Amino acid sequence: MEKQDGKLVKNKPALIAGILPALFFVLYGNELLQTLSGYLLGASGINIEFNYLFAVAVYTIPDQMQDFSAYLVLLSPVLISLILIQIASLFLQKVPLGFYRYTFMIFQLIMLGYILLYLLFGTISVLLKLKWDTDIQKFIEFIGLDYPVNLLIVFLMIFIIGLFINFNAKRVSVFINK
Repeated sequence: MEKQDGKLVKNKPALIAGILPALFFVLYGNELLQTLSGYLLGASGINIEFNYLFAVAVYTIPDQMQDFSAYLVLLSPVLISLILIQIASLFLQKVPLGFYRYTFMIFQLIMLGYILLYLLFGTISVLLKLKWDTDIQKFIEFIGLDYPVNLLIVFLMIFIIGLFINFNAKRVSVFINK
C-alpha cells in the first residue's frame, strides 16, 4: 500500500498539469476559439459573455455567409476539441513513461469527457426541442431541414463522434496499462 501512496503523490503534479489546461479549454478556450473562427469566417455581432464560470460565444450567422463557413463556426468547439485530443495523442505516443505521459493522458480523458457531455446536451436539446441554445441545436436550426432528417443528422453525429471517443479511449487505455 505504501508503494501506491508514493506513486499517487508522485503523479499529483502530472494530474494537475493535465487538468488545468483541459479545464481552461473546456471553460474558456473552445468558446474563445469559436469567437475567433466566427470573426475570421464572417459572423456578425460577435461577443463573449460569461455565464457563471463559462465563457459563451455570442454571434449571428448572416444570410450571405457561405454554408461551409457557418458549419465551421457552429461546430468549431467540437472540432477544436477533436484536434486537441489528436495532438495530445501524438504527444502521448512520443513521450516516455512519466510526468508528460500522465499529463497528456489526463488531458485527453478530460477532453473526451467534455465532447461526450457536449454531444449529450446538444442531442437532448434537439430531441426534446428544448431552448438550451446549444451549438448543435443552432447547427440543426441553421440547416433548416425537417425534424426526422434532423434526427438522422444528430444520430450520425453521435455515431461518428462515438466511434472517435471509443477509438481514443482504447488508445489511452493501452498507455494506462503499460
